[in-house]
Amino acid sequence: NAFKQIPPANLKSPFKVIAAADINGIFTRESARRMIEQLRLFNQVTLDFSNIDNLSTDFTDELLCVWPLSKPSLTLTLINASSEVYQFLDWSLRRTDVPQAHGRVSLINQ
Repeated sequence: NAFKQIPPANLKSPFKVIAAADINGIFTRESARRMIEQLRLFNQVTLDFSNIDNLSTDFTDELLCVWPLSKPSLTLTLINASSEVYQFLDWSLRRTDVPQAHGRVSLINQ
């Protein structure tokens, strides 16, 4: 799996995952889809980007644009991104060339 799951004690949302790259260290659209498949039943998801150095545009498009737009009940929170990853995630959320799920994806700078 592209992401290590850490279930909360009561198995209710929010569900926290710790981001991890594919075996080759690459974040792909397919790795985003595999992670999303594991989280499809949850409406509140927190993604922890600790120890992640870079992401791909394909990965963030799938995670931040496609998934939230396909699931209107989803609230997505992104935490613990390094300054470089934070800037990339922020850029991805501000893009005007792709549809966005405004107000349902939060990027928290910690």
